[in-house]
Amino acid sequence: MKDRPTGCCGSPDAENKNIREFVLGKSVLTLIVAATRCHSTLVFLRKKQNQQNSNWKNHMAQNSPYCKAYLAKQLRAFPGWTEKTTSLRKRKTNIDNKEVETERTRIEEDDVLYLHDCYVVTDGIFKDENIVFDSVSDEWKKFCAEQINFSIPEYRQKAAVTQPQA
Repeated sequence: MKDRPTGCCGSPDAENKNIREFVLGKSVLTLIVAATRCHSTLVFLRKKQNQQNSNWKNHMAQNSPYCKAYLAKQLRAFPGWTEKTTSLRKRKTNIDNKEVETERTRIEEDDVLYLHDCYVVTDGIFKDENIVFDSVSDEWKKFCAEQINFSIPEYRQKAAVTQPQA
């Protein structure tokens, strides 16, 4: 394999700048410019992009085919209810015209929680994030059906059956 010609990518600082800009996601054009300047830069950037794509796919939140919103006080009526409050969504508030996220340590009676088709309750619309309750039992399913009228629409039941598990 031939050594890279001197000055192929300009100075070493120029090559590092192109790589930094790509890694920070500033511009797709940066990838093209860097790639046309030097083969080794292209190889590096391809590896970096593949790594970023792999990480993104592994951390993508999972939607469920169906979920329904309830007030926390409705779900707390279940005798076996227990709450996991360690992974609650952060509350967004405006302080001095800046949006600030603050930690939440408890669920208020009027907070909205989401009951998913798999009977897990979350503090958000994704079934694998911010899980509040996951002690699924026949008693819980019966409570959901009889006390809070939760049922999965027929057209969504088919989607739930055919959806691959994460």
